[in-house]
Amino acid sequence: MSKPPFTLVIAAAVLALEGLCVLGLGGYVAVMTVIGRPRDLASSIAEAAIGVVFGAALIWVAWGAFGAQRWSRSPGVLAQIFALPVAITLIQSGRQLAGAALLVAALTAIATLLAPPSTRVLYDGVFPDGPAEDGGTAPPDSGPAKGTAKPGEGRKEPKGKRSGTGRGRDSRPR
Repeated sequence: MSKPPFTLVIAAAVLALEGLCVLGLGGYVAVMTVIGRPRDLASSIAEAAIGVVFGAALIWVAWGAFGAQRWSRSPGVLAQIFALPVAITLIQSGRQLAGAALLVAALTAIATLLAPPSTRVLYDGVFPDGPAEDGGTAPPDSGPAKGTAKPGEGRKEPKGKRSGTGRGRDSRPR
């Protein structure tokens, strides 16, 4: 397997760090729920579960980004879009250091996930050190994959044959 570009390595590192932080905070809430006296037990359990699940999900997305998996880009960017308002709220509520760190991490992840080298690897399968080895790219003579036609290149009908009823929009018989 070819090495991912530096931009994807940075994105994966940021996503993994965020995932570890969220997982750790979820675990902390879970421990405090068990050994402490939460005001609302159901909310504490839900908060701990959400933290653990989302933290694990971010780590999984980081692993996908490091492996140059196409599916990892959308959840990675979406997580950062959700992190931006959290960062701004932290800054406005007097937790400037935590908010600034989250803001820098989110903007870094967005920039590196959307960078041209990342896009080339994730969508074209072109690695910086050469072509991917079975990285999901089609052989050169196989044509475009299903659903990858350029806009305006719909399915072409053979000449003389028409699909459908031949009525088009007008449903009246001719």
